[in-house]
Amino acid sequence: MPAPPSSEFLFVTVGTTLAPFDRLIHASEDLLSLGMDIVVQRGPSRVSPQGVTVVDVLDYPSFLAHMRSAAVVVGHAGIGTTGLAVKYGRPLVVVPRLASEGEAVDDHQLHYSRVLAARGLGVAIEDMSKLADAVLTAKAPELHSRTRDYLATALRAAILEGTTRDLRHSRRLSSHPNRG
Repeated sequence: MPAPPSSEFLFVTVGTTLAPFDRLIHASEDLLSLGMDIVVQRGPSRVSPQGVTVVDVLDYPSFLAHMRSAAVVVGHAGIGTTGLAVKYGRPLVVVPRLASEGEAVDDHQLHYSRVLAARGLGVAIEDMSKLADAVLTAKAPELHSRTRDYLATALRAAILEGTTRDLRHSRRLSSHPNRG
């Protein structure tokens, strides 16, 4: 599998769904105006945008390498793609698959993308003509810092929850009648 480019690049991914996401693949050509290399993981789509590096599928280690190295991740609003982008602190542009376009069975990605945007974890767009502007917005330092703040808060909450759960479990064990 190809290694990520050594220069600054955009990683456009459609996830692992069997349905093509041609609308996003077509729009990736518009990102060439930003002057960055572009890697498109197109999945089952047969669309071949010009001027970008196109791969059908990346194995998981290659996918992670691209995700970690990308200047911006542009992807569908799938939990795996968005979760990894947030986990690795990558600026994120979320383009939901839409039922009206035959890209999904319902509009769950539309709702999820709006939640991500409301929490400051990425930029959500529905209008493909706004894709390049969304990439520039996602790269802005203030959005990046909100993502880091959210992750720090989530990590503190997880640690606190884990500690509380461990303490409750420990107390149950120490008070168990067979301990002693």
